[in-house]
Amino acid sequence: MRDNGVGFETDAAQRMFTPFVRPQGQGFAGHGIGLSIVRRAVGRHGDRAWAESRLGQGLTFRFNLTDAAAQALAQP
Repeated sequence: MRDNGVGFETDAAQRMFTPFVRPQGQGFAGHGIGLSIVRRAVGRHGDRAWAESRLGQGLTFRFNLTDAAAQALAQP
């Protein structure tokens, strides 16, 4: 997922996956829990989630899933 928002400093990348931490401050909507849930879910499948950005240039959230994890998630 990619956006064209305010972005973040490189050192904030790991903090933004911590529950209730909002590196961008209170001026934005949200509670700071969504990304920690994503990282936990992806991690339980043995994979990882991360974010990339430059201040003022938006951000990109990425995650990878092994074939087995992707197939398990696709099952009804």
